Amino acid sequence: GQSLRMTSQSATAKRVLCAGDLSGECLQDAVPERIAISLERDAVLPLKGKARQRGIEVRRGTVWLTASPADGDILLQSGDRLQFGSRNSIVIQALEEAEFDLLK
Repeated sequence: GQSLRMTSQSATAKRVLCAGDLSGECLQDAVPERIAISLERDAVLPLKGKARQRGIEVRRGTVWLTASPADGDILLQSGDRLQFGSRNSIVIQALEEAEFDLLK
C-alpha cells in the first residue's frame, strides 16, 4: 500500500520581493505556511481543482509532477522548488521515497 504523511507548520519569516503598485516593487515580510508531505516510492498525491497550494519545495528524493492545463511533465529533486502558477490540477508522484513541502 501507499503511505502518505502530512504535517502543517509555519516557516520563519522571510523577506520577499512582491509586485507593488505601478510605481515599482516593494519588500514585505511573508510567513508562508508549509504542509510537510512524505511519500513512499510510487505513491501518488493528486491536488485537484484550483488547489490553494502555491508551490512545492522538495527536501529529499525525486518527484514527478504533471498539471492541467498540460505543460509537460516536471521532475524535481532534493533542493528544487516550483511555483504552481495558474495550474488547476496537479498530480505528484514519488519516484523514490520523498519528502517535500507544499507551500500555501
